[in-house]
Amino acid sequence: MGSSSSFVVGLINALFNMGKKNLSKKDLAKKSLFIEQQILNEIVGSQDQIAASYGGFNRIFFQKNNMFKIKKIKLNKNLIVKK
Repeated sequence: MGSSSSFVVGLINALFNMGKKNLSKKDLAKKSLFIEQQILNEIVGSQDQIAASYGGFNRIFFQKNNMFKIKKIKLNKNLIVKK
């Protein structure tokens, strides 16, 4: 996962938490995308910011107009390798 995307997501999350405001995972992803793509003019995709905002294993469905949907991937506990 992109380190710059993870940093931006973490920074936004920390700043909002310091201000005693909570952001949804979707809003956190959207704000980080806006900062990287519009303010910093970075030519980056969107998957890293979304993955960092939501955490876990998810499938990202990209739609028109910069919209996206997330579906959690459920892991079968029997498939997990134990040491």
